[in-house]
Amino acid sequence: LLSNLSRDERRKLLGDEPLPAPTPHAATTYAALEVEIQALASRGYALARQSTFIGIYAVAAPICGPHGCIGCLAFTGSVHGIDEDALAMLGEVLDLLATRISSSVRELEGALNRLVAYAQLNSEPVNIAFAENVLGEALRDAANLISWGAPSIKAVSDFLVNHSPDGETYLNGRI
Repeated sequence: LLSNLSRDERRKLLGDEPLPAPTPHAATTYAALEVEIQALASRGYALARQSTFIGIYAVAAPICGPHGCIGCLAFTGSVHGIDEDALAMLGEVLDLLATRISSSVRELEGALNRLVAYAQLNSEPVNIAFAENVLGEALRDAANLISWGAPSIKAVSDFLVNHSPDGETYLNGRI
């Protein structure tokens, strides 16, 4: 989520160097942080290898819409038994989900649950091809959605007038 802030906003939020470092693996300079942010921008997901907790990795992809990023989709787990290729594959799948199914948290959660269930039932590794196969219809439907943006105050007030028991009198003094 830091990647969606300007450099000045990051400096204001994080303060002076050295940056807080919960583990020896964390970035402690703005130069190191910028390298990580550029890597995120180029691949679409962030990797945190023991930078918050020793022995724990995190892979996260930002969930963004027409009005900016609202959160991220993340997996965390033990660094034992997972290699760089598996982390990259997780990141690519998270990026696919976050970019293609970001219109609804319920749809995103449903897609993720479906993907995990199919992988467990079929004892298959999760990768891009598997995700596209399992989630094909959901990915196609999400690609065809039109983003209407945030409703205006006028649109909200019109809706309330048209759907309240006493019409305009409901809004008097409320907006």
